[in-house]
Amino acid sequence: GGRARGGGTKEGGGGNTGMIIAIAAAAIVVIGGVAFAVFSGKEDHGKAAASEKSKDAEAGSKKKKKKDDAPRPAAPLPPSDTGTFKPGARAMAGVGKDVPDMKCNPETKQTFEGLVSGGKVSEVVGQDYTWITYIIDGLLSDNEAVVKATCEALHKIIVKRKLDASQSDLGKQSTMGGINMPELRGGEYTYWAQWWLMLPNRNAIATWAEQAGADPSSSKPGGSTVIGNPASEDWAKTLAECRSGGFANQNNPEYYHFQRVKSMGKSAYPKLVEFIDNEDSTIGRAAVLLLIELTGRSDAPSRVNDANKAQIKADWAEYIKK
Repeated sequence: GGRARGGGTKEGGGGNTGMIIAIAAAAIVVIGGVAFAVFSGKEDHGKAAASEKSKDAEAGSKKKKKKDDAPRPAAPLPPSDTGTFKPGARAMAGVGKDVPDMKCNPETKQTFEGLVSGGKVSEVVGQDYTWITYIIDGLLSDNEAVVKATCEALHKIIVKRKLDASQSDLGKQSTMGGINMPELRGGEYTYWAQWWLMLPNRNAIATWAEQAGADPSSSKPGGSTVIGNPASEDWAKTLAECRSGGFANQNNPEYYHFQRVKSMGKSAYPKLVEFIDNEDSTIGRAAVLLLIELTGRSDAPSRVNDANKAQIKADWAEYIKK
């Protein structure tokens, strides 16, 4: 009987060991599961956090991109030729301010415009030394027919005289690109006005006149074809451009203003006297400088200021009566 008991004890001991092993295994599974859950939770949380960060970064990037991509103000488009002739080239060129003024005589200008628009371009080209300043000025006309005929005349003169027209359409053709646009006509005028202002070119024009047997002065403003008119002269502008004197130097634009005023004779004197007490004393001084040069008077003061301008004006008013 004892043996059977012993056997029973042994079996019972074996059963306990199996149970312990089973419990231990179950515990390991549970602990492993918990650990996995905890780890997974952390991983998911990390992924979520990373995902949130990624979203934030993406949103920030989009915001920045949106800001960078914001439309900037568009640059103004260059002028385009609509096919319709538009006036206003003279104002756009800044004549008398930024570029030289040809100072054409109004009556002679009318004659010129009648010639070119009346189909007499060849006649004008034949006397280019006489009409060159009117041709240059004609580029600014608000009359389409005059502008087109002027371009034709200038093209023919360029070819005839072999002028450097590398910066002008008119070197190769009798019309300019964008002729309907005042901006481009103003630019063409500027090119030729500056060309004319260079002394070698003016000397060349005088030579054209000599070769044709004409008076060389006929090619110069203030000469036989450009007689100044005291009634139509823009005296304020002329005097503003004569502030520095220099009337004897042909390299100076002032020389040509002086020649034009000189061509008016004594009829210019009262007009000049009127401006001596101008509110701008530099204008008054220019008027006095011109009067001194025109009359040859040597005893007159040339310095004009607010304190003495009334007295100087009265003095000159008396002097020109002699």
